[in-house]
Amino acid sequence: LAEVIEDFFGDGRKFGCQISYLREESPLGSGGALSLLPKSIEDPVLVMNGDLISEFDVERFLTTHEKTKAAITVGVQSYQHQVTFGCVEIEDGQIRALVEKPSLSRTINTGIYAIAPKYVAMIPSSFFPIVSLVESALSAGDIVTPFQIDEWVDVGEPRQLAMARGEDH
Repeated sequence: LAEVIEDFFGDGRKFGCQISYLREESPLGSGGALSLLPKSIEDPVLVMNGDLISEFDVERFLTTHEKTKAAITVGVQSYQHQVTFGCVEIEDGQIRALVEKPSLSRTINTGIYAIAPKYVAMIPSSFFPIVSLVESALSAGDIVTPFQIDEWVDVGEPRQLAMARGEDH
């Protein structure tokens, strides 16, 4: 639905910015499309997955990325998952504990990134998940920093989109 997005945003003037569009000839994955950017990028690139709704201070996000001298900054959020069943902990073939409906807490990737120009230039022009770029930076020992995103909703599934719209489903 690229044309719907382009029709809505146009050249960006009505939003106080300038927008240029790039189109994939074939699917390049969440990171591979960045290979379509000009090779002479001098500033960090802000990347967001297309199936999310978020509100955050973009300027602070990019400033934090630059101050930390990070290769990549990843937007993160705390996530709680309530297991709806009692859980059993087994060790050496015996039940060692019963935990009734535990709550699990994890830090999740929100799909929002700031990427240093050096790393944008490393992206191949083939199918490439953006998490592979993060893994490359980590493997190289480069700095990868988190940035807390408080207002964030993944709307990649119809049920999630309905919830974001306040619809009962």
